[in-house]
Amino acid sequence: MTNHEQAIKKAKFADMKFQVGQRVQLILESAGAHKQYTSVIGWVENEFLMLRVPQEDGWIVHLREGMNVEVRLFSGLSIFTFKSRINTMLLNPRNYMLMSFPEEIFETPMRSHLRVRTSLPIEIGASPAGVHSMNDFHLHDLSGGGAAIVGPKKLER
Repeated sequence: MTNHEQAIKKAKFADMKFQVGQRVQLILESAGAHKQYTSVIGWVENEFLMLRVPQEDGWIVHLREGMNVEVRLFSGLSIFTFKSRINTMLLNPRNYMLMSFPEEIFETPMRSHLRVRTSLPIEIGASPAGVHSMNDFHLHDLSGGGAAIVGPKKLER
């Protein structure tokens, strides 16, 4: 087993922190394993999930009842994956679908620290490139493991 395979573990529904409005990825079981993105409308635990029907170029994606899909969502630290089945398509008036509740959920840790997006101006006091100006650089994100600084020039050590 590789380190990646060892990192995957079973999870509970509550571990996902599933939220209304949350974006999820659907991987359709077809020849090309096509990916679609949609959002959560709601759920009844141990009964069903309710998701919006995905759209592509302003048109709803053609899905059918009985179709099996893999659902993925990113929680901020982990990717959760589970299989589901489209039980009912309700296209009028709101374009949503009822899906089977997940029986097995798998978690793949991706980060050890939560990342927080920011947009704070910073000043670079000294660097080998001689950069020293305000507002050209900003703090893009911050976590317990580091920070991302973005600007017009590459900063070197």
